[in-house]
Amino acid sequence: MEFEGEKVPAEELEVTTQSEPWAMYVLEDGTHLKIKSVLAKAFRVIDRYQPNGDPVYGLQIGSLPIFTIAPNLLRPPQPDSDKSE
Repeated sequence: MEFEGEKVPAEELEVTTQSEPWAMYVLEDGTHLKIKSVLAKAFRVIDRYQPNGDPVYGLQIGSLPIFTIAPNLLRPPQPDSDKSE
């Protein structure tokens, strides 16, 4: 994995999900957003430590957003101009 601009050896760690809560937001335009971060992989960098002595970890994280659009922003579906009949 990469750490501070260099490729370093790291150990992949097994991950067990305890909880994956949703974060919920309301955007200025009235749209509601729910988003969840999902941990795909976790690594511990070998022989690298933070100044406080903690080991260095690396993560691969994905995000899952769900939008509920404010009704005043919706418009009717547009015909698909790429389809030929």
